Amino acid sequence: YLCHQGDEGNDMYIIVEGQVEIIDESGREDQVILTEQAGACIGELAALEIIPRVAAMRTKGEVRLLVLQGSHFRSLIHENPDMSQRVIQMLVRKLADATLAEEPVSEPAGAEQPVAEHPGGEKRAK
Repeated sequence: YLCHQGDEGNDMYIIVEGQVEIIDESGREDQVILTEQAGACIGELAALEIIPRVAAMRTKGEVRLLVLQGSHFRSLIHENPDMSQRVIQMLVRKLADATLAEEPVSEPAGAEQPVAEHPGGEKRAK
């Protein structure tokens, strides 16, 4: 393990080679949320804001990582607006992926939209 959920953290990692599993340890059994590949940045939340790790990180086989201390990371994005923008985009993508990965919300009973056929073969919801 690189870290466990709830650990204090300050560093972020860039995966150079190999894979790292991101694990939710909050339930009765650990659950692999996703597996990050070479090129991915992990641990950036703790590097941006010194907070406990929101998930565990476990290497899958041999892995090579670049470690970036939080203070250096924060200085880099403060001094480089372009990098700041890319970090924001990365975080937005990760948030969107995490949101889409959640269980789909089922529609309440009776919420189905009947479909009517219109001239020209179009189908429209009523």
